[in-house]
Amino acid sequence: MTKVTAHFENIRDAILKVLQSSESSIQICMAWFTDNILMQELLNKLDAGIEVEICMFDHDSNKITKSNIPARLENLIRYKADLKSFQTKNGSLNIIPQDLDYLHHKFAIIDSKITITGSYNWTFAAISHKENIVIIEDKIIAKQFQDHLEEIVSTNYQNIIENNFNPCTCVGCRGRILKIKIIDFRNTTKYSQNETYTIGFCTETFVHLNILSESTETDFIGDLIEYESNILEDELNNKKFKNKDAIIRRRIESRIAWTLDSRLDVFVFQNSHDILGLYKINTDMEGDWQVKAIWEHDLIKQYFVEGWENEIFEYIDSQ
Repeated sequence: MTKVTAHFENIRDAILKVLQSSESSIQICMAWFTDNILMQELLNKLDAGIEVEICMFDHDSNKITKSNIPARLENLIRYKADLKSFQTKNGSLNIIPQDLDYLHHKFAIIDSKITITGSYNWTFAAISHKENIVIIEDKIIAKQFQDHLEEIVSTNYQNIIENNFNPCTCVGCRGRILKIKIIDFRNTTKYSQNETYTIGFCTETFVHLNILSESTETDFIGDLIEYESNILEDELNNKKFKNKDAIIRRRIESRIAWTLDSRLDVFVFQNSHDILGLYKINTDMEGDWQVKAIWEHDLIKQYFVEGWENEIFEYIDSQ
């Protein structure tokens, strides 16, 4: 049964109450976001292992200085909301450029079942305005808002790819070349390390592959897992923590991204990222080869379809 409540007073408190109740995910699509009281609650949720996503408008009203500030990592400190801390804690961040669309939404989805929407932007100024929100407890409504948010983000990703990555060099192909790193564990022993390849793949077809760098040896995955696990255990001081596995996974992903000169954010510019995905090839119990994603940027997930692994195997083995 759908439950709807309308709020015209103490709106921020009503939003905070719903955010504090979240148990798995928070997704936000907001034109203007400058209220760091609300941001702090999102940071707390990231610390607790909750998945948090923000999609916001790249508008001067969201920035400390009103000038043409490119949406790059080093400029996150120039935004009124604490986006730098949000990104550092590996929240999912999408900033929609003005030349792509005029984002004017104000909604949030909590745990895929509660939707907050209305006139209220998440700003300090809105506190003193005549505003409203409705809080809707309905999974079907929440899914409709999620689908629309996914459409906004997908359009932004496509815009980034088209404007920042080189065209495929194959005749007649309209795809773009994205970079991934493959670690081949198939022939690894305790006396040898793993072969690693940087591969360029085409957004149109996996048949168009090329190796962008010579193979190198690496053996840092196990060390990273052990390192981050030990640090977290020290921080928790042996206390039980509900979302410990999610926090360790996020930290490992972040460490891998930093190590390989790639990031978990969406600010992707030509030559600024060494990789957009990290994968490993190993052998399963039946002796068959398989590819597992260790880390991947959301930007490229849509391009990985069933069967692409065979193209990777054949291409690497032919080199």
